Amino acid sequence: MSNYFVVKTREQLDEVVNYLLQSEGIIAIDTETTSADSFSCQLMGVSISVAHEEAFYIPLRTYDKTLIEMGVYFENKIKTLLRYYSSNKNVQLIMHNSPFDIWVVRNCLGIDLLPQLYCDTMLLKHTVDEARPHGLKPTLVRYLGEGWDQSQLDLKENVIAKGGKWVKDQKDMWMGELDILGNYACADADGTRQLFYVLDMKLVEDGLQDLFYKDEVMPLNEVVIDHLLKYGVYCDIEYFTELKQKCEQRIIDLDTETNQCLQNELGPHFETLEWEILNKEVPLTPRGEIAKILLDYCGVPVPKDKDGNKLYSVKAVKTMFEDYPENNILKWKLGVITTETLIELEEDLVDTIRRKVYTMRKGSSSLINLNSPQHLSEVLFNYLGETPSEVTTTGRPKTDKTTLEQYADKYKFIHSFLEKKKEEKLLSTYIENILSKHKENIIRPSWLQAGTDSSRFACRDINLMNLPKNDKRIKYGI
Repeated sequence: MSNYFVVKTREQLDEVVNYLLQSEGIIAIDTETTSADSFSCQLMGVSISVAHEEAFYIPLRTYDKTLIEMGVYFENKIKTLLRYYSSNKNVQLIMHNSPFDIWVVRNCLGIDLLPQLYCDTMLLKHTVDEARPHGLKPTLVRYLGEGWDQSQLDLKENVIAKGGKWVKDQKDMWMGELDILGNYACADADGTRQLFYVLDMKLVEDGLQDLFYKDEVMPLNEVVIDHLLKYGVYCDIEYFTELKQKCEQRIIDLDTETNQCLQNELGPHFETLEWEILNKEVPLTPRGEIAKILLDYCGVPVPKDKDGNKLYSVKAVKTMFEDYPENNILKWKLGVITTETLIELEEDLVDTIRRKVYTMRKGSSSLINLNSPQHLSEVLFNYLGETPSEVTTTGRPKTDKTTLEQYADKYKFIHSFLEKKKEEKLLSTYIENILSKHKENIIRPSWLQAGTDSSRFACRDINLMNLPKNDKRIKYGI
C-alpha cells in the first residue's frame, strides 16, 4: 500500500522537510504547474519520493486558494530543501522529462537542480525501449503494472467536473482539488523512482551504462537544458512582422490569380460548376433561409411586430403583396410563379444573394473551393477530363499535393493554388508561431531526445529542424 502524504499545515511541512533533509541517494522530484510552458508557468507544488511506495506533495498554490496565506512560508521551506539537494554531492536526482522540471524550478524558485541531476527516466526508457509512448503514465503501466494511471483518471474527472480542460494540448491539472492533485503528484514521484530501478537494471543488462550516463544521453540532456533552452533561438521580430504582411498579401494575390486562371481554363464549364454548387449548397426554396433574405432585398418594406422583429409569415407576405402585386419575389414566395421563372426574371439579385450566403458560410471568396477535395475532383476529373492516377480507401480520386504536382505544368490554376498553399503553410507554421511565441525576440522550441525512434533529436513547437529547403525566408530571420 503506497504511503502518499499531502502537506497542508506548517507543522506537517516542518516535519516532512526535516525528514526529507536527512535523505540522500536516489531522490525523485516532480513539479505541478499551471501550464506546459516551463518559462511562463506558475509552480503549483513539488512532489518528492525518497523511498519505495512513499511520496510527499508540498503545495505552493491551490485552485481554491486555501493555502495562499501560507504560500511564502511553504515556498521558503521548499527552497531550503531543494538548495540542500542541489548542493549535496550524495544526492542523485531523477526526473521524468527533466528539462521541464529543471527550468520550472530555476524560473519559479531560483534554484538550479541540474548539478545533481543523475537520470531522466524518459530518456532511460527511450534508451532501453524505443517503442512509443514515452510518457510517464503509460510507461509505468507497461513496466510496473495496471493501476498506475488511476490517479491521472481521478484527476482528469475532477478537473472536467470543475469546468477545466483535459485535451491533448491543454490539461488544466492545476484545477484539481488538493487531495486529488496531491495524490497524482505523489504517484508521479513514487512511480519515477520505482521505474528508475527497473529500467536501470535493463540498462545494465544491455551494457548501455556508459552510453547513457557518460558518453551520450545524459550529457546531451545537459546541453539541451543549459544551452538550447537557456539561450533559445534569436529571431528578428521586425523582419518577421514585415514578412507576415507580405505573405498575407501574397496569399490574397495568389488566390485572385488562382480563381482567374481556373475561370479561364474551365471556360464555359466554370459557370456550370458554380451553379451546380449553388443549387446543392444554397437551395432556392420559398420556405428557406434564402427566401427571407430575398424579401429583405426585394425593394418592399417588410412588416414588423411590436418589438421591431421582421415578419416573414405567409400572412405578412400576403399583406405586402396587396400593396406590391407586381413584385416578383412576393409572387414567388406565394407560389404565383415558379423558382425557374423567378431565376429568369431576377437572375442578378438571386445570384448575388446566394453567392453572399455561400461565401459567408464557407469563409471562401469564390464558389469553387479548391481546398475542398470534392470540388477539386469535380474540376480535374469531371470537367477537365483527367484520369485519376490513384484513389483513396473510400474510392474517391486522390487530390493530395503529390497528385496535384503532376498537373502543375499543364494547368496554371494548379500551379498558383500550390504556391498559395506554400505561402499559407509558411505563414501558419512558422511566421505566426514565431510572432506569437517569442519573448524578447527569443523562441524556445522543445528539443526532444526521445522524440524519434532513430535516436536523433526532434524539435517541436516550431520545428526548426525542418525548415523549407528552397525558401530561405525563415532562415534569413533566425
